[in-house]
Amino acid sequence: MEGIFKEYYKRLNRNAILKSVCLSVIFGSGVNFLAAFIMLFCDLSVGVVLGLSIGAGVLAMGCAAPLLYHFKFKPTLKSMAAALDRQGLEERMVTMVELENDDSNIAKMQRENAVKKLENVNPKSLRFVLPTVAVVLISVAFILGVSMTTVSTLSAADIIQMPTENETETPPDDSDLPDDPEEEEKETVSVLYEAGEHGRVEGELFQEFEKGGTAKAVTAIPDEGYVFSFWSDGIFTAERQDQNVMTSFSVTAIFAKEVVPDEGEEGEGQEGGNEGSGQEGGSQQGSGGSGNGQEGEGGGDGEGEDGEGQGGGGASGSTAEDNNTVIDGTTDYHNEIDYDAAKDEILKDDTLSQEEKDMLLKYLATLMEDSKEN
Repeated sequence: MEGIFKEYYKRLNRNAILKSVCLSVIFGSGVNFLAAFIMLFCDLSVGVVLGLSIGAGVLAMGCAAPLLYHFKFKPTLKSMAAALDRQGLEERMVTMVELENDDSNIAKMQRENAVKKLENVNPKSLRFVLPTVAVVLISVAFILGVSMTTVSTLSAADIIQMPTENETETPPDDSDLPDDPEEEEKETVSVLYEAGEHGRVEGELFQEFEKGGTAKAVTAIPDEGYVFSFWSDGIFTAERQDQNVMTSFSVTAIFAKEVVPDEGEEGEGQEGGNEGSGQEGGSQQGSGGSGNGQEGEGGGDGEGEDGEGQGGGGASGSTAEDNNTVIDGTTDYHNEIDYDAAKDEILKDDTLSQEEKDMLLKYLATLMEDSKEN
């Protein structure tokens, strides 16, 4: 019966050898990878690493191939019958092998039928087909083995450094470490917003953030009857949001009393001043008079008729006497001060401390408030 399968045996035997070789490649690559990995932690020369890792892989492959062939893939009578039946013989070959020692007529007829059908099967149809999974496994195993061998060789040549079991790492001295730039970037600054009398500051009064950052917006809110004047650092808008803050600072919101001028009183005082004055210097004459026109003539060129009425002279004299700012007899310099220029001059004076500047600005605000009242 073996003569019947002779041509098919050659084909199936070659397939068995190819299968054995493929599986031995996977096994040998695995051994190569393991050997190279172990030698990665050994102090060996490049030649030793290459020789041992590659030699271990080849030796494992050489041992695995014949073992796999003899114990796994070598064709037998039954395996050949099964392979032939898969070519469309519908188990005729397997049945023929099972009835090999049966001399009954039925067995003889079955064998004759099987042999006749077998003549239609071409030995070349028994081709070796490598499954996709086997191809993937062979490729992965081979690549891993070669890669690990390369790494071990580079490590042995001191091209790359790998830690060993006996190697101990000494922690670096903090004094030798360079300054951490990230820590410098995290340097913080703080700002403090305070409110003077007669008002409040709405928002987060104390803020702390990274240097160069932006503060949250705050707003100065005056009490009823008062208005916002300025911040102690010279900013004149009630709402502020400081940007690119590089140093810490504190500022105070200054408030002033809101003054609404009484037009009726101003008109009455002016009218009295006109009536009480004679020609030039009549204002001073009215101040010294008792309300009698004859007595008022003594110091001025105006006539008694012009100086009539104690109310007129008294009104004009009262203005000069209250604020004491009439210098040439006609101009009241009380309201001629340039408060904005004074603020700028205080803020630009580098000889003053911030505390002194705040005190002077508060005093200037008081003068502004008195000016508005008068």
